[in-house]
Amino acid sequence: MEEANRQYLHQAVKDVTSLEVDLWIGKDGYPVRVDTVRTIDNSATKVSAKFSGYGTAAPVVAPPADQVADFDDVMKGIDNSLKETDRTLEEADQTLKDAGLGGLKRS
Repeated sequence: MEEANRQYLHQAVKDVTSLEVDLWIGKDGYPVRVDTVRTIDNSATKVSAKFSGYGTAAPVVAPPADQVADFDDVMKGIDNSLKETDRTLEEADQTLKDAGLGGLKRS
């Protein structure tokens, strides 16, 4: 499992060109805020998280069954949707080529 985790992390950061992290620590020594800016191909993603209530119980209420989904089912749905999008784009590309318009531009 460690090798799989290492490979996942390597893949996740291979295109990152910069990563900035600002961390605020409270008087009690716990983090109270962290801001990150990750840049990939001149596109920055900013994330800010605030932390509080260390040591206190968090109220957790499960959502109703009709508001939850199995993660694997969601991913299968996304995969099927992407496959359908690929087919649609391939058909559009062929239609454009058949009309003498050169097809879709690929980047």
